[in-house]
Amino acid sequence: PQVRFSKDVLNSGSVGSVTFDVDFGDLPQGLQFQPSDVWNFQYWYRDVNPTPTSNTTAGITVAFCP
Repeated sequence: PQVRFSKDVLNSGSVGSVTFDVDFGDLPQGLQFQPSDVWNFQYWYRDVNPTPTSNTTAGITVAFCP
């Protein structure tokens, strides 16, 4: 399934970067990581370059090993 951490909207401010810590006990839609799961993550952000737009970061893959 595809889920969004929509309650965790962050603002980079003048620094231009954010840090996001996943709360494994409160995942969207009540999902839980299971041993041997492989999840893909990508960050979606808004940008002004030079006009308002949105972009995504390069994705990462995380394997949850038992």
